[in-house]
Amino acid sequence: MDTISKYFYAAYGKYITRFRALPLDMDMLRPVERRVLLTVHETARRQYTKSAKVVGSCIANYHPHADQPVYQTLVRYVVMGLVDGQGGFYSYGVQPLQPSAMRYTEVKENPVIGELLSLIDYAPKDVLEFAEEPIYIPSPIPIGLIGNRMNFGVSFHRTVYPTFTIQSLFERLFALLENKEKRIVPFVEGCKYTGNDEELDKLFSTGVCNLQFTAEHETKGKEVHVYGQPVVSWNPVLRCIEKNKASYKDLSTKSTHVIIPAKCKDALTQSIKASVVVVNHDGVPRTAGIDELLLLSFEGYKQALKRKLRHTVSNLRQQAKELEIIKKLKPEIKNLKSESDLRTISKSIKVDYNELKSVISKYSINRLITVQVDLSTVNKNIKENIERLHCIDDYAIESAVKVKDNLKPA
Repeated sequence: MDTISKYFYAAYGKYITRFRALPLDMDMLRPVERRVLLTVHETARRQYTKSAKVVGSCIANYHPHADQPVYQTLVRYVVMGLVDGQGGFYSYGVQPLQPSAMRYTEVKENPVIGELLSLIDYAPKDVLEFAEEPIYIPSPIPIGLIGNRMNFGVSFHRTVYPTFTIQSLFERLFALLENKEKRIVPFVEGCKYTGNDEELDKLFSTGVCNLQFTAEHETKGKEVHVYGQPVVSWNPVLRCIEKNKASYKDLSTKSTHVIIPAKCKDALTQSIKASVVVVNHDGVPRTAGIDELLLLSFEGYKQALKRKLRHTVSNLRQQAKELEIIKKLKPEIKNLKSESDLRTISKSIKVDYNELKSVISKYSINRLITVQVDLSTVNKNIKENIERLHCIDDYAIESAVKVKDNLKPA
């Protein structure tokens, strides 16, 4: 029993590490997060859809587990701005209320995130748990690093890491690719980064550091008006208020507005130890710096672009082949009355009978007569895409720049 229990405990630990708690290094998403974004992309791309429908679809197709973790992830992504939402998803203040039940809320894909998912069809796929799904989401920047909150995950390993704005992640990525320096700071809504640059540099190089944030506030006499949630929690502020036998006023409605005594102002500045622990596709955990994760995501994006270009070239070659057959066939269409005529025409224009039959079954006779045979344009497109494949590094950077320029802040 000792041997068996140790084996199953180790297997369970690996499962939790890979499929529940830690993000994948290629896109910084946990499986449930990736599956939620994928399901929203599939079911709520153009219009608001009941959250219950999205959750049910996610469980049925990708995540065969309880519904609450899926809905909690969906709620968190609405709060972080990665998914658009309608309904009571969140509240502000010292004692926030629970979100409304999934049957009362609606979600829709955020167009910015949708743009970053544009190459999802060219991601490598695998049967991870239930059905075939993308191993990672190919994007120029890791989608899991976009947001306005600290991220936490605990299993046999603990991961804690901040999020950033889309624009700042692109700026850091392009600086890395050009071997330039560009310092960016984490984005935590309602807080300002007040730590030192040395710790920030550690975050990007090693992934382990101490980050310090101060909640947005304004001092008015003996009172401090707080307009942002403290980065860790309200507990240090509440302990300070209790120690001084004071009280606070929570005026929060559509945004945070809490009035505390001036004596407790220092409690609004809080430190948090970041430790960016990730896993690879084999489920092996390790600590990684933000810079390494940016480059890994860009490499995955580049590989997806390669697959897309190869697919495009293959389709264009098939189109060129069909147009070549149509070009030869057009003068003979008037003689096509039966299948025996088709065999005769096949021999006269020197085209394989099966290929000729395939083209005729694909196009109607009227279309064959009117279709424009523009082989030069098709061959030009083939050449252009092959050149892009040969210069994939430059093309990937060029494509990433276009993606950045087309995006509006989430």
